[in-house]
Amino acid sequence: MHTISGILKILEPILVEQSIKNDFEINDFEINIKNLEHSNAALINISEASWRKWFRNKKSLKSNFSHIESLEIEIPLIISDERLPESWFGNYIIVENAFEAMKLLGTYFREKYQNPLIAITGSFGKSSTRMMLETVLGDYELLYNRGNANMRIPIMLNLCKLIRNPDFALFEVSLNALNNRGNMATNIKPDIAIVTGIGEAHLSSFSGTEEIAEFKARLFKGLSEEGVAIINGDTLHVDVLERRARLNTTHIKKYQIENDNEQSNIRVTDVKTLKGAHEIAVVFNGNNIKFMLNSLSKGMVYNSLAVLLALSELNVDLKACVAKFSEFKPLKKVLEFKEVTYKNAIYTLIDDTHNASLPAMINAIETFNNQAHFFKGRKVIAIGKINDLGEDSEMLHRRLIPILNACNADYILCLDSDLKMVVNRVKNKKITWYKDYNLLARDLCTLLTPDSITLLKSSVTGTLFPRVAEQLPKFIEAGLTQNKALFHTKKFTPALTLIPENIEIDQVDFSDQTLIEGIAPLFYYIYAKSLKVSNRSIQLKKWRTNDNNFYTGKTIMMHDLIELMINQPHPSAVYQLSNELFNSEKDRQMQADKFIKKYNLSLSAIINVTGRYMLKERHEVTHRDLYRLYRQFEDILMSNREMLCFGYDSVHGFFKTDMGIVIFTSYPSIEQVRSDVSQLEKSSSSW
Repeated sequence: MHTISGILKILEPILVEQSIKNDFEINDFEINIKNLEHSNAALINISEASWRKWFRNKKSLKSNFSHIESLEIEIPLIISDERLPESWFGNYIIVENAFEAMKLLGTYFREKYQNPLIAITGSFGKSSTRMMLETVLGDYELLYNRGNANMRIPIMLNLCKLIRNPDFALFEVSLNALNNRGNMATNIKPDIAIVTGIGEAHLSSFSGTEEIAEFKARLFKGLSEEGVAIINGDTLHVDVLERRARLNTTHIKKYQIENDNEQSNIRVTDVKTLKGAHEIAVVFNGNNIKFMLNSLSKGMVYNSLAVLLALSELNVDLKACVAKFSEFKPLKKVLEFKEVTYKNAIYTLIDDTHNASLPAMINAIETFNNQAHFFKGRKVIAIGKINDLGEDSEMLHRRLIPILNACNADYILCLDSDLKMVVNRVKNKKITWYKDYNLLARDLCTLLTPDSITLLKSSVTGTLFPRVAEQLPKFIEAGLTQNKALFHTKKFTPALTLIPENIEIDQVDFSDQTLIEGIAPLFYYIYAKSLKVSNRSIQLKKWRTNDNNFYTGKTIMMHDLIELMINQPHPSAVYQLSNELFNSEKDRQMQADKFIKKYNLSLSAIINVTGRYMLKERHEVTHRDLYRLYRQFEDILMSNREMLCFGYDSVHGFFKTDMGIVIFTSYPSIEQVRSDVSQLEKSSSSW
């Protein structure tokens, strides 16, 4: 039993002031007052000044002291490095620095703790392995990370929490806790250290995967000679991991599936893929063991092997623990198997937007491939970028090209600029790049059929793709799967919007039909006219769309080239004008983005150079977009004309009438536009 007086003695080296009126028992610590759940937990309060000194940024949480009066349970002790509010009359210990207090307490209770402590790190799989251990050891008293809080401060707090003396302690450890600010493995002092794998993550901070392996291997530094290192034998740089482990211990165990050999301490005899699960058979310590894992991921199979090796080092009932594998549930959004129902039809989603490294992305696609044959409906992969890859981002994303080429998806939808190059190089697949996550989510929903399966995969930060995973179930339940997939079927739906003169934009009843072609030619027309470019002779360059009318070397005057942007332009003319107006493709994209932002247009209004419909690049333009352009550039667009048209496979534009301006889109011909506008005029005159 530990009391306040005992805590005070531990903190004597940094003591500033204390007031102990009642010597209560203490058996837990928290740094956030909102996490206090019982009356024997002490609060460690970290001041704003200490936080800034430690992290070099502002503390995001409100002061603990702002919540003291509203707290429903009593706090037996506050340890703080700042003065307490005058309203506090309870026990307190003021120290020089709250972080130093945590170090002293953590060091003390780690030395006192005699039960097994398991520490887990890796580029992928560390949270899942820790949670799997939580499940199979569920009959014991455990200490483990709250959520996936695995950085330096949560680990310092967990060391303090060893005061509870649990049967087993499970510490998930991030690179942050092993980096050059100090290797916390020497504080954690694990009895068992697990490295789940090395992959392409955090490359904005490291030179490559070998350096990541060196840092992850720092976990072994905390092992004693009797400690056990458990290593994924199929991962990158396993030699680095094993060499580093041997500097501290000779007790090294490896698990493998792909490269099974005599060095593996556990032999996998069968992995059977079921719908939404795996059945695994292994030979382990001379025993044949079979168990069910309710997970889609092959990575989870690897994690279960690490767990089995860890269990073999503990004094537990192995058979009873193995039986609990079937109860394991991974983190939300970690290859999470979701079934969404609409009108008795089931749409299955694999949500893996918890986070992403390159191995995790590949694993997710392989998981999708293994599950696809269980479903009769459409198979769709939708992905966002892998974040935090630094300068190697393009090269590493490029590795997805053969994976996507060989996948079992009927459709592939991609978000983020990092994946644009991937989309362009994937062959013989219906694959589309999106700039707008909301548009991707809507299109994705229209592609789904009953008994379909969809993979949703991306990093959790640096991309808006996780919002797709949030929206899609809502869209399905709202019946959007019943909408026709207009873009992917290239279905044009003619539409008109009449805007009477002198009416505010918010009073206009705009058609909800959209263009699936872009407005690039219209943008170049407006841009060139606004610049008042001089007229000069231009030689047409060699473009892939050249033909007998637009051929290499053809002479065109600049002003004539500008006028060719309207009335269904030739793609070669559009390529040429873009080349004349902008210094590079990067410059073109930058100016287009500025134009879209300035005039509040749809994000996907200008994507490719010509604005043509391309399956690999998704445009979207609304009637509201076109009206905004009309209001802003009427003098340029409608100078000496009653109608302006643009477009390729269909006709879009503006038509001045006695009733007002008519916006029209996706018409097969100008004649049909005139006919429908005439009918509109007749019907309005009869009102």
